[in-house]
Amino acid sequence: MTDSWQFDLGLLVAILVAIVLLVLWLRRRSDKRGRDRRLAGLRAVAGQVGGQVRTGVSESTPRSAALRPPFVDRVDGGWIDTMSTVTKPAYEYALDVVRGRWPVRAAQAHYQKAPVTTPGPVIMAEYRIEIAISDCPPLKVSPVDRGEQELRHGPGQWSPVSLPQPFSDRLHAFADDQRFASAALNQDSLDWLAHYAGQFGTPLAIERDVLHMTWPGEIDPNRIMHQVDFLVGFLDRTPLRPGNPLAAYGPAGNSPAAQAAPGGQEWRRHLTPARLYQLAGFSAFVILVIVMFVT
Repeated sequence: MTDSWQFDLGLLVAILVAIVLLVLWLRRRSDKRGRDRRLAGLRAVAGQVGGQVRTGVSESTPRSAALRPPFVDRVDGGWIDTMSTVTKPAYEYALDVVRGRWPVRAAQAHYQKAPVTTPGPVIMAEYRIEIAISDCPPLKVSPVDRGEQELRHGPGQWSPVSLPQPFSDRLHAFADDQRFASAALNQDSLDWLAHYAGQFGTPLAIERDVLHMTWPGEIDPNRIMHQVDFLVGFLDRTPLRPGNPLAAYGPAGNSPAAQAAPGGQEWRRHLTPARLYQLAGFSAFVILVIVMFVT
């Protein structure tokens, strides 16, 4: 009777393990199909505009990641955040294109959070557009309804830029070189930014030879070039000049920030405390099943 009870319980546990493995496999397959679908859409855009799609951390990380890491507003670095992070934030793929005179990169970042109220890991997503420009002082611009805190963040002595009416009611800006700010934020460029204020993600930032802006979610193939043209249109109305695309990303597309990525690993391969905890729990579960079968 005891042997029968142990056999039935062991069989039940084995079935549960098989179900868990099946669910994980189905979720992984679904994630891969979604990624392949998004990449296909981005490659279609690349074919239309003469661009190229890069994949992998070492090929797709934008230069501005060294200035503003992905998900910097969501990952605080505390122990709770560390324990709940299944995969570390990293860029997974990017579209490189020269739009007019400007070398552009649109890069997609992801990371996974451990489940809290959901049955499986939550995949967080954001994407960034950056444009290589010639050397110039830093500048940040944002709609007035976004607040000023992020505009003051970063190296340098940031001070408010006095904008003329009616733009001061819709935009605010910070810079550490007021003469450069006045030249860049002229009547034409301010009119462009005010007209397309709804296109803003994070503040428009010019830092260390790149202009960059970040949005939450996945790159939309039907929208991405409109967002690129929003930033290119601003630059076309300033005295700024394009940067060298080879200096920006190199012939293979990789940037200095991308080369600094630890080990060139893909984001799914990072071993984090949350992933190790999940692995330990599953291993203990499997060991329990084996023990129940052999005793």
